[in-house]
Amino acid sequence: MIVYRPRETGDEVLPVARDRKDYAYAYKEICRSARRRVLRDEAASDTPAALGGAAVLLLVTPHVDSLAATRILTQLLAQDEIAFRVAPVNGYRALQQILAQDVHDHVELHTLIFVNLGSLLPLPTTVPLPPHCTLHVIDSHRPWNLDNLFATSQMNDRIWVWDDGDIDERLLKEKEAYEMLEFDFDSASESESDNESVPPSDDEGEAASDEDAAASGRRPKRPHSTSPDRPPKRTRLDGAQRQAYRAVLAKYYARGSWTGMSAAQMMYMLAIALGRGDQDTLWYAILGLTAQYLSNAIHSSMYAGYASALASDVVAMNATDEPASTSTGQAHGADDASVRVVSEELRFTLYRHWSLEMSMYHTSYVAAKLGIWREKGIHKLRGLLAKMGLSLVNSRQSYEHMELDLRQSLVQRMESIAPEYGLVDLTFRSFTRSYGFRSMPLSASDAVEGIAALLQAAHGVRIEVDGVQIVRTDSLHTGTRPVDQAVGSYGGRTLWSLAENGVETGVRSHTSRRPADAEEGDEDEDDLENSTSAVWVKNFFEAYRAMDARQPSSIALLQSSLQLAKSLHQAIVAQGVSIIIKQSIKTLRSFRLAILQDGPSLHLFVHPDTLTRLGFWLIDALRDIVGEQHMRRAEAKRARRRSKGDELDSSASSSPHPAALPHLPFVLAALDTSRDVFVVVGIVGASDFGDVSKNRFGLAFQEAAETSGARMRNDRFESTVLEVRRNDLMPFVEALHLKA
Repeated sequence: MIVYRPRETGDEVLPVARDRKDYAYAYKEICRSARRRVLRDEAASDTPAALGGAAVLLLVTPHVDSLAATRILTQLLAQDEIAFRVAPVNGYRALQQILAQDVHDHVELHTLIFVNLGSLLPLPTTVPLPPHCTLHVIDSHRPWNLDNLFATSQMNDRIWVWDDGDIDERLLKEKEAYEMLEFDFDSASESESDNESVPPSDDEGEAASDEDAAASGRRPKRPHSTSPDRPPKRTRLDGAQRQAYRAVLAKYYARGSWTGMSAAQMMYMLAIALGRGDQDTLWYAILGLTAQYLSNAIHSSMYAGYASALASDVVAMNATDEPASTSTGQAHGADDASVRVVSEELRFTLYRHWSLEMSMYHTSYVAAKLGIWREKGIHKLRGLLAKMGLSLVNSRQSYEHMELDLRQSLVQRMESIAPEYGLVDLTFRSFTRSYGFRSMPLSASDAVEGIAALLQAAHGVRIEVDGVQIVRTDSLHTGTRPVDQAVGSYGGRTLWSLAENGVETGVRSHTSRRPADAEEGDEDEDDLENSTSAVWVKNFFEAYRAMDARQPSSIALLQSSLQLAKSLHQAIVAQGVSIIIKQSIKTLRSFRLAILQDGPSLHLFVHPDTLTRLGFWLIDALRDIVGEQHMRRAEAKRARRRSKGDELDSSASSSPHPAALPHLPFVLAALDTSRDVFVVVGIVGASDFGDVSKNRFGLAFQEAAETSGARMRNDRFESTVLEVRRNDLMPFVEALHLKA
């Protein structure tokens, strides 16, 4: 069943079907199911011990957008006094474990909610729903598994897919093709014969094979029972029609992976439809959108459209007699806890919490235009600051200690001088959140950076940070128990850690948990993964706690996370500069390859999100260099042809536009020495800054693994992330090179 987004002002007026269900209807059904369960339990037993357990279970992926969406949804459930439980999942193994322990045969569970997962999974065959349980899928990942959307079966009637408008407006051809093939006699018989020939596989293999079937245009195996509301109408298609409809489905899956509206924005639309939109839900929607933009998941024009709509809500919710400056978004007073619009936010990394020189140095956009890994690029950066009227003292001191007139005129100074250095896209619309007297206002981009840093490195890794005051509270117990402890002296550096008794300076990295002489075995690997899973679960709940804008301890944690975010950026840029200087990038026919096997920060890059951020930094940094190299080669080629007396046509005489130049994607591999595997990610960039291309590495990785026979595992929900055994990496890369 498809759950459609609520109609908004300005939407095209269309005839609404009588059975059209929107977000508000689906949420009210969740509440009704939970209350029916409570009433039934009370009637079945008079003892309070019979009551208990959550009627709603939320499975959430460890991403900023997922956390923001969960914050909104749990706030609504708490207001309606609906018992719920949040369980983080980071891959297929964690999903299967939770389904087996908390879903299968749990008759008290009435609602299962997937937040940012499940779009491509064959849900009818993957999720063992209890008899009275309904599954709700709230996912921004694309493409969809069309079986979950359009298949006619009793199981599909209990799977409610929340649509952001993509299904309703853009999948009309795919819907027609699917329904025609579903009720075609010959297609049905072929599907049944294919299902009989599919051998059984384990949990991860089953999920991967189903995704491969979807990506190749075949429908994965599914139940054939039909819904009483949609009786089958069998037809017989001729060969040409059948082939045309299959081509439509195959073309849809072959587009690759991309991202739709953030899950946090969808939940904010739900809150608005219920009449419960407030500052918190609006802020969470802003964080979800900003996280997508900063992670290069959505196009800049898509971000601008959504940000404009959210800015209208910000203005409406924060209407005052004396509006704040739209360029700075300053708070009105010590008790102000509102959200403000910043019409011109500088595209510099954490510049309000860093020195301007360091912030620009660690910004990929500046790195691309100035080439900061060269001495010439450093001189350009300092020359830019000097032309703006900033001395080295001003540019090297923290932003909050800069002179007031410099801070207020910083955007104007940048826009007047920076275009001379190619920096023409320096600002974007953003937002700030005030915290009253508890903290200085934080921008949305800074908050996202801090929360993402907690997800990646709050626990379990060894990383140095600048001195900062951390307030620790135990989120697993009722109430708070603050433990204040200074991390280090002013200007000093120490190891980051959030521990039960405050700050530890001797934290062991998770890469050293396994002895060097340990034998490779499944039991040892499982034990290591279990210990690692405890780390990422802790990181998840630390980041979830940091998003609470009402608790002083959470605000303090978010402030301290900015130091961790800066350290992560330093490690990413240092690794990227090292890769470029050492010329460690291999340019193959269809992609570029970088392999990380050593270095002091190697343990950071075995996290797929950190490795992906490194890949996008390399893409941004090399974009202009690649364009310049191609134009120089083209000019040299034309010069050689002119020297030989060859005539040049008009198309060859003009220099190619950078957007028309070939832009190769990146494949990065980082060695996890503890498990003797390489974590591999495939990243697709775009020729122009702000553009986003669909990622087609998912199917290419699967085909390369099958061709090479490499021992690999795709445990992540992202098909473009996988793990390959150390000895199998090069055969896998060779097969990928031949297949791509």
